[in-house]
Amino acid sequence: MAKSPYKPDAIRWYWIILLVGVTLAVYAPVMDGNFVWDDDQYVQDNANLRSTSGLVRIWTDPSSNPQYYPLVFTSFWLEYRLWGSQPLGFHLTNVLLHVVNAILVWVVLSRLNVPGARIAAFIFALHPVHVESVAWITERKNVLSGLFFLLALLASLKAFNVHSPDRSKSSRQRKTPFDGVYLFSLGLFLCGLLSKTVTSVLPVLLVLILWWKNRRIRREDLVRLVPFFLLSAVFGLVTVWMERVHVGAAGQGWNLDAVERILVAGRAMWFYAAKLVWPHPLIFMYPRWTVDAGSVWQYLYPAGILAGATVLWCLRRRLGLGPFVALAAFAVGLFPALGFIDFYLMRFSFVADHFQYLASIAPIAVFGAGARGLLNRAGRPARLLETGGCLLLCGLLAFLVVQEGKKFSGLEFLWRDTLTKNPGCWAARNNLGDVFKKRGDFDEAEAHYAEAVKIHPGFFEGRNNLGLVLARNGQLVDSATHLSRAAALEPGRADVRNNLAAVLVQLGKFEKAAVQYAEAIRLDPDFAEAHNNLGLLKVRQQRYAEAVHDYLRALAIEPRNPEVLNNLGYVMALQQRFEQAAVYFDRALTFDPRMEKARNNLNLARKILEQRSVD
Repeated sequence: MAKSPYKPDAIRWYWIILLVGVTLAVYAPVMDGNFVWDDDQYVQDNANLRSTSGLVRIWTDPSSNPQYYPLVFTSFWLEYRLWGSQPLGFHLTNVLLHVVNAILVWVVLSRLNVPGARIAAFIFALHPVHVESVAWITERKNVLSGLFFLLALLASLKAFNVHSPDRSKSSRQRKTPFDGVYLFSLGLFLCGLLSKTVTSVLPVLLVLILWWKNRRIRREDLVRLVPFFLLSAVFGLVTVWMERVHVGAAGQGWNLDAVERILVAGRAMWFYAAKLVWPHPLIFMYPRWTVDAGSVWQYLYPAGILAGATVLWCLRRRLGLGPFVALAAFAVGLFPALGFIDFYLMRFSFVADHFQYLASIAPIAVFGAGARGLLNRAGRPARLLETGGCLLLCGLLAFLVVQEGKKFSGLEFLWRDTLTKNPGCWAARNNLGDVFKKRGDFDEAEAHYAEAVKIHPGFFEGRNNLGLVLARNGQLVDSATHLSRAAALEPGRADVRNNLAAVLVQLGKFEKAAVQYAEAIRLDPDFAEAHNNLGLLKVRQQRYAEAVHDYLRALAIEPRNPEVLNNLGYVMALQQRFEQAAVYFDRALTFDPRMEKARNNLNLARKILEQRSVD
């Protein structure tokens, strides 16, 4: 194997200090950011973070969290012990993980004798496409899995002797093909998979590196890669199942045939490469482009990728295998997000900045190597050129990182920024409505929900939300219309049926409401709220015995629900069963001591019982 004509960049302590200091400085504004979008499911409202039993569920119950990434949620669990639900600590952890990853990029590229590793490390640390992975707390998945991915890659380079100048000698010294270093690398890879399944691309990347560095792949290397591929397959299948069944990546938004998926993949690769070269504008939710297999120009994207790969392969003797391997590594790193595998975000957009966190290392490394080559040809002025060029580039990237980080200061800012750059983003419009609804500004929320439905009439969540806020604003007929449409668009949603039934009750259409409640319970037998609401309806119809049955079913699902306990006590009181009523009112107060209506009901029941005892 021919040696590289370049010496790898020395990893000097002062460069490390500069890299850490600059990265921390540019990400400092992110520390003041708040929770955004699904951070509530991951941290704020995640009951699993509150107790030891929750930690057990994180590992043993895949459905207890939005995704089965137990190491990510374990890190959140540990942090919740330290600083509760304050976002500062979670942001700081993300930033520190990103800093370590940038250093590891430098080390990995140096081990692979890639010139310009230091330049690549600085670009990786400061490139604005990575802000989404760092500033968005939910994307702890990226920075934590990135840490284990890079550590596993480093350990694998040693385990497979990739960095050894004499592989044959090193192999003879190895006592067993499955030694401690190998097992350590496999363990790190497992940790990466438990953080995010995108790390499943590691064994394919190792194949590329082994072929690149050694021009061949030995049989013993393939044997030792088998456990890596098996782990990738298992976790990949689990993630695909979770995305489809638990997260909901199935239905109309994902109905693409093989040709359409190839068109999406080709265009996505060009998109990600373009954002690395020209990161403007960066949008939290990009427009979802229309895929048309009958449009000839859309085939230019995948054709361009194939043409580029062909050219790099033909020029491999002049340029070396590095550029071709980098393109292949870029494609491999992006593969989980190219549309061949369904993921939830495809409903809104085919691309997102955080999807190329690890994949971006390959093209960034090519740029660093190219820059180092030019500097080497410059002769003596090379050091000044490198220093000046790095300062200029890093300064520009740092400015963009600071600007990009501002949009993560809060939900309203994030969604307004998205709508400014992508006015047709119906999901952002709906989510902005959620912000105002939580504030109690129902008129403003109604306006945003209505605009979301106008942009995308088939958006059932938007219609559901619009129906709820219209009911809150007293527009019951319009509310029922939108909720009925939402139920038709998504017949399997029990919550929509429950919401529709509640509005029908207010309209006095009790029989129709009962049908919707029954359907909600059929769709979700453990839907305690629907059981409780059906009980309330039957109380209004003076069907007290049936109401008791519904309340008891709700109570069997949620034994500590004070609302159900109070309602059950009330229906007992209506049947003159005041002793039982008092018991249920008292239990309601046990679980919610501030529940005034339960307290008033309990006092009244006790007063009646005392009067009866006197009489």
